[in-house]
Amino acid sequence: MSLWQNMSEQISQAVGRNYVITERQSVGGGCINQTWRISDGEQDWFVKLNDQKHGDMFEAEAAGLAEMASSQTIRVPVPLCTGSADGHCFLVMEWLPMGGVPVWNNWVDSWRLCTGTAQRSSAGIGTIR
Repeated sequence: MSLWQNMSEQISQAVGRNYVITERQSVGGGCINQTWRISDGEQDWFVKLNDQKHGDMFEAEAAGLAEMASSQTIRVPVPLCTGSADGHCFLVMEWLPMGGVPVWNNWVDSWRLCTGTAQRSSAGIGTIR
C-alpha cells in the first residue's frame, strides 16, 4: 500500500467516513519536513512528512498540539492522526487557512496576536494593547 493510500485509510478511521485523497499540494515553510495540503474535495488537512525513523517526533508533536488545543489559550492546528508507510512517517492535522493574517517582525506582537491580546483595526492591521 502506498504512503498516500495508507494516509487515506488512517484519516478515514479518524474521521469515521471514507476519505480518499484527490488533491495534494506541496506547501512551503520548513526545512526539516515535507509539508502538504491534501483534500478529498470536501475536507482539507495539513500533512508533515519525514523519514520513518522520525515517527516518535511526530507522535510527540501530536501530543503537544493536542495538549495546547485542549487548553483553549492559543489557536493551534488540532492533530488528527499519525502513521507510516513506504519508509516515511506522517502527521495529519487541521488545515488552518492563513490568508490575510499580518506578518509580525516583533515576537511580542506575534504572541499578543496569537493569544488574543492584540486588536485589529478595520484596515486589518493589528494594534497592540
